[in-house]
Amino acid sequence: MWNTSCKVGSTMRRQNFNVLVGIAAVWLSGCGSSMKSSGANDRSGFPTAADAGAYPTASGNGTMAPGAGGTGGGALGADAIVALPPEKKLSVDFQLPQASDNYVYATNPSAGTVSVIDAQTLSIRTLPTGAKPTYLRTLKGSDNAVVLNIGSDTATVIRSTATASTGSDLPVVTGANAIGVTPDGHHAVVYYNSSYASAGTGSGSFQDVTVLTLAADSTDDEAVSMTVGFRPRDVFFANDSTRAFVITEDGVSVLDFAAVKKGGSGIAPLVLFGGGIDQKTLDVSVTPDGSYALARSAASSVLRLVELGTGKVRELDVAKAYVAPSATGDDAGVDDAGTVAAEKVPIIITDLELRPDGKAAVAALRNQSAMIILPLPGAFDDPHKATTVTVPGEIIGSASIAPDSQHALLYTTATSALRMTIVDLGPSPAPPQTVALRKAVQAVVFTPDSQTAFITHTKVPGATTDVGLTPDQVIDRSYGYSLLRVSNGFVKLQVTQTAVGPVAMVPDFSCLFILFRDDTMGIKEVHRVSLSSLLTNPITRLESPPISLGPTNVSSGKVFVNQDHPDGRMTFIDWKDPTGPGGVKTVTGFALNSRIRN
Repeated sequence: MWNTSCKVGSTMRRQNFNVLVGIAAVWLSGCGSSMKSSGANDRSGFPTAADAGAYPTASGNGTMAPGAGGTGGGALGADAIVALPPEKKLSVDFQLPQASDNYVYATNPSAGTVSVIDAQTLSIRTLPTGAKPTYLRTLKGSDNAVVLNIGSDTATVIRSTATASTGSDLPVVTGANAIGVTPDGHHAVVYYNSSYASAGTGSGSFQDVTVLTLAADSTDDEAVSMTVGFRPRDVFFANDSTRAFVITEDGVSVLDFAAVKKGGSGIAPLVLFGGGIDQKTLDVSVTPDGSYALARSAASSVLRLVELGTGKVRELDVAKAYVAPSATGDDAGVDDAGTVAAEKVPIIITDLELRPDGKAAVAALRNQSAMIILPLPGAFDDPHKATTVTVPGEIIGSASIAPDSQHALLYTTATSALRMTIVDLGPSPAPPQTVALRKAVQAVVFTPDSQTAFITHTKVPGATTDVGLTPDQVIDRSYGYSLLRVSNGFVKLQVTQTAVGPVAMVPDFSCLFILFRDDTMGIKEVHRVSLSSLLTNPITRLESPPISLGPTNVSSGKVFVNQDHPDGRMTFIDWKDPTGPGGVKTVTGFALNSRIRN
């Protein structure tokens, strides 16, 4: 799975991204990604050099050690940094075709069917489902899938073999529009998420979820309804697939699958984060083993760690863990009363990321040009176990952590700062390395092998064709993305005519594919980017505007591109040799008389 996280991706299996290994089909331009995003495509709302001093424009080094560092604040000045808007991120779009080991599934809501396309032969099966099949998830390690039928409040469990695809229906919660699937593919949690744009004007159940137990045979499938906290918005799964943790406005509802199977419908145990806080706005992550939930409040320096087994809540004010750059000694930054040394600006956590290995969290302190590494749960028992990383002159509002937990990228989406800092999270870390970018950051995601970061950029208003523009002004007015090699800090910029669309990584990590669509300009393209050379090759043979894409398995070696066509159209591209004979094939007419054209 490519965690397009990205911000909302913790190491625990979060339902938003529990899809096929190696795929992240997301709209980076603003309508469907877990990536962090500024939420704006221009610089007009940000402080400028005229009122806050120049933005950072050159690379530099930071310092990393408990109790060590350089000067904080950043080139904007303390007052300007405090006044910056919040760091932001994008959301996920669930209405995408999905691929299992050997098949690609595409829903046909108006026809009440799901098309099952063989990735090797491109043969098509059409399977009847309930009314308006819309949200579909494949089950890891199999050729099976679950689709939510929004017109009949059912879920169809689809099982595909070499000879047939069959479906069986189970009742689910009214209005369900989200599916979370366990890592082993044996359970699913179905619920209504009112925050999705696709939720529409109607309302589903605000406190009911359905637990699906998916057996080897359809006759043993089960659906059990459970009551959880108010307005579920996210689901995490323990790595051993025994439990689900539903994040709600009331706290964390714990679903123990063995207990659900034994006891049937009931009220899921609810774990709270303590009194005096607004739990509906908390940013929550869960450790991979399901031991702890970690939460932060907006505009606060206080974190909360709750033991999910006992409900015990611990608090940590990172002001007590933060070590100012000028301080030295074992008790640097903390006075006899246990409070942080006086600071010029308030300490506020602007982003919080859980390391994928679950051993620590990283908190961004934008006002201090710093981040703090917090061992879990150790830092909550002894703040001195935290490590402060200060990067002088940089605005550190957001963080993204590599899947292997060895590096973090520090940046901001709240200004037009053209820089990013690579931080080594290993046991003997190298000094932070700040690299120059050519455009401001919109969103960041690591590739699954942790070797490369894919960065999308904001765009300054104005046409690139205006007379008298400098090369830098043309870059500013263009869309684009960059690829950052984490090992050495090398950055390559690629400007584009229109906003970056969905992105998919192939399973062998050799390349990624990007969709571009602009109906006004007639752009309907897919680009292949080699991750060894960082070279981009456009593939422009799409007959219809693209919607989404994703890879099939390694043996078939194809990427599918779903397109906007009244009868259904999907193009399959050979990711190793897309320009060779048979490198691009298109299937048209999912629910009609399907045909294949070379």
